[in-house]
Amino acid sequence: MRRAWLMFFFVLMLGLNVGWGGVLAQSSESPLIWQANNTLMRLTDAGPQPFTGCQPEELMISRLVLSPDGRHFAVTIQPKVLADRLQELGGVGGGALPTAVWLCDIAAETGQMIAQQPDDFSFLQSDQPDSWTSYSDPVWSPEGQRLAMTTLSVDVEAPGTNGIMIHNVTDGTQTRFELDASLPLVAGVPSPLFSLWGPEGIFVFLPTLDEANNFAYVEYALLYTPEGALREQFDITGPDGDFIIERRLIRDTDDQVRLGLLYGTVGMWQMLNIRTGQLNVMNGLPEYYTPLLPEGVSLVEVPRVDTYTFDYLLLDPSGQFAEAPFLTGLDPRRLAISPNGQQVAVATGTLDLFAGGQVQSLSGTEGFADDFNASVIWTPTAWRVQPNIP
Repeated sequence: MRRAWLMFFFVLMLGLNVGWGGVLAQSSESPLIWQANNTLMRLTDAGPQPFTGCQPEELMISRLVLSPDGRHFAVTIQPKVLADRLQELGGVGGGALPTAVWLCDIAAETGQMIAQQPDDFSFLQSDQPDSWTSYSDPVWSPEGQRLAMTTLSVDVEAPGTNGIMIHNVTDGTQTRFELDASLPLVAGVPSPLFSLWGPEGIFVFLPTLDEANNFAYVEYALLYTPEGALREQFDITGPDGDFIIERRLIRDTDDQVRLGLLYGTVGMWQMLNIRTGQLNVMNGLPEYYTPLLPEGVSLVEVPRVDTYTFDYLLLDPSGQFAEAPFLTGLDPRRLAISPNGQQVAVATGTLDLFAGGQVQSLSGTEGFADDFNASVIWTPTAWRVQPNIP
């Protein structure tokens, strides 16, 4: 099925007459970077090359997260102390595990650990209490100078405390604070909470059970300042307990960045107005684009509620849509846009570059089909509402 779709994709793209640039030379300042099967690669004029300067020794366990200024990326990794302990144990059951976070300076080609385990690390030891931290996938501040990670800290005094850690890329300083202890208990297996950082502050998403209402599922969006103050608490539970399958910051048609929520049963996006607390149906569909060139090529996303995946329609710089879905059933972390806004990278079974009727499949990139965490980055991207749907 995958081979058949790729063949259809190539035929479709070769048949498009969109009249915008072909496959482009690569920029050394904003290279195409990807990771698959724990190997970092970048595209140069000489072809795909290992990105050894930023390659961590540890196992990468999340997508690459590019900063809004395109200068850095971060990735969650498995710390060596955990890898050694898992080898001793022979494996463990479900639940959060200790993690760490790696930061790469793309131009300098250097990487460093910015979030790691405590000096007294202990995990499932029979002779001493647990002492470890699990970090969420990092999120960037809007200006690209800070990273936030939610944390789950486990030690003898706090068996499962949720908090936030903020790392300043400019000077390396870090601040930590715990979430308000009066908040409802987190439902399910303890883990770091999902977060997003927008112009209004840091959203942290808290799933819980309403004890007064037969333990019905409830989800809150908590809005924190970067200094750790809880500004607002929004009930974002869907009608009749409908669950949320995507949470994103999306620029609305009035140019305001809002929290967008995709509810699973109806497959409908809603936008949160933080000033009123109201949820309103999105007037269009999410569009994936680069803020560096807002009028460049973009991808309009159509949700598939049957599989909880997405189809994408190509919107070229002339404002024309392709007549058929560009890609189907794809995770957006496998899409990237070039710095000049004219080229798109697509990672399915391999990594393919295309623009205006030309398609280039990169040799040596076949591992994408085998790695759930594989991802690709190129230039900073964001989401906005596209109201003109074909």
